Amino acid sequence: MRLSQVLVALGFTSGALAADCRPGLNWYLEPNDCICMLSTTGELLTQQTNSICDQMRYRTFDGVCMVDKDMRQAFKDRCKALNQESVIGHCR
Repeated sequence: MRLSQVLVALGFTSGALAADCRPGLNWYLEPNDCICMLSTTGELLTQQTNSICDQMRYRTFDGVCMVDKDMRQAFKDRCKALNQESVIGHCR
């Protein structure tokens, strides 16, 4: 039992370290959080996310928009409607 706990802990640690080493990926989504992002690099597009979130009358925190579950697709559609190359909406 202890060996499996150690292996799980090592897995989480190495995953966290790998996430910290990837440039441009400084965001994490909770359930029903949405962002506009570049599909090519995974970069968070804070300005676009904040603008759409304000238009939809939701709150943002660190460039992440907290939406209702039934409005996730509407948020993603608005990111796509920006017509910027490689910009997509992503929700968890």
